[in-house]
Amino acid sequence: MLSRKSLDSKFVIILDMDWQKFCERLVDLRNEKEWTQRQFAEKLSVYQADINRWETGKHRPSVDMVVKMAKIFSVSTDYLLALTDY
Repeated sequence: MLSRKSLDSKFVIILDMDWQKFCERLVDLRNEKEWTQRQFAEKLSVYQADINRWETGKHRPSVDMVVKMAKIFSVSTDYLLALTDY
């Protein structure tokens, strides 16, 4: 179990991360699959507008949604969140 201190440090990392890099990775991963925003939205059970907002950095997805996206793309959440390059 994570201590409160380690939980706080993990949240700080997510808050301080490079969200622009996340947006770029999201677009790149979607394009690699040759999916439109609408097709990707259907896979996530969200609106196409949500995908657009995440890809342009206007909104940030929930932690649950980041996990779901990582599973769909078969990448780690750390990679998707640009916390690692592998």
